[in-house]
Amino acid sequence: MKPVRRGLTAMSVKYRKSVAGVRARARNNDYVNTNITTDSLYMYGEMDFKDIQNWHMERDDVIFESLLKSGNFADIYLAKLRSSNTTVVAKTLKQNYTEQDELLMKAKINFNSIEVGQNENVLRFIGAVVTETDIGPFIIYEYSANGQMRDYLETMKNNVTLETLELQLRFGLGVARGMDYLAQRKIVHRRLAARNILLDSNLAPKITGFGPQPDEKNNDDGNAKKRERIPLKWMAPECLKSTAGATEKSDIWSFGIVLWEIFSFGESPYGNIRGRDLPAKLKDGYRLPKPEQCDDKWYSVMKQVWSEDPKKRPSFKEIRNTLDEIFVAAPTDDYYYYRK
Repeated sequence: MKPVRRGLTAMSVKYRKSVAGVRARARNNDYVNTNITTDSLYMYGEMDFKDIQNWHMERDDVIFESLLKSGNFADIYLAKLRSSNTTVVAKTLKQNYTEQDELLMKAKINFNSIEVGQNENVLRFIGAVVTETDIGPFIIYEYSANGQMRDYLETMKNNVTLETLELQLRFGLGVARGMDYLAQRKIVHRRLAARNILLDSNLAPKITGFGPQPDEKNNDDGNAKKRERIPLKWMAPECLKSTAGATEKSDIWSFGIVLWEIFSFGESPYGNIRGRDLPAKLKDGYRLPKPEQCDDKWYSVMKQVWSEDPKKRPSFKEIRNTLDEIFVAAPTDDYYYYRK
């Protein structure tokens, strides 16, 4: 069902033309179209916006520059804030969006403004435009200049130095910190993978790719007709058929896969093993081998989090305590070294 269009103001006509122009230019660029799976509709989309004065932005505050990625649900634009000239990312609904899409975008805005908060290793929600525009409500996030961590890791593999090894440590510790923060706020990621971690201009990891939590009591995600797409090679064994019952302990398993990606410089986990064959292999005790550039301390963490029994896996708080025992931050917090 298409949204009802109201009469366009001069500003909205100008806005529609500017965004259409950016979209047209982007079709000629070599951007990769990612398949962004539409998250489910939850209670947040039907809530009134809370504390709107803290994050509300006007359409005129945002200058669109170029289309970075386009998915099934949203388009991701490079943009700037007019007041500060700060580079940001704008996540907008696609053309011909439905009322359900608009509800989902509102759910994401409410979820970010109410539940997520701010942490140095979680992608920062800056604000949102919720006043009526021709493309509906949209979100503003901080810009991560170095893109997806997985892609960056691949650029490191042919030049292994002490600096690259140091970066691997920083990435692993940063992801652990961000996930510990989310776990404290009772947020389950469900899609943790190197592709859902961005790197800012200082190469600090920023966790993204998570959203409103489903109604687990009904075992329903609000959209019964939509079949869930599960990233099998990153998912804990108990969530291979559905993530409705996912917990911090299933995210812990995924964190181990992310560590493996970090120390294998972005290689695909499980290589040529087909997804349909993976559950049986995991049940038989198969686990990813230690990457060449990974030491025994980090691999011991991976083996801990890959316990078949979720109850035997450590929490993110315990993982952080373990890493704090292994590493000590330098005074500048720019690098880490082993505790002697």
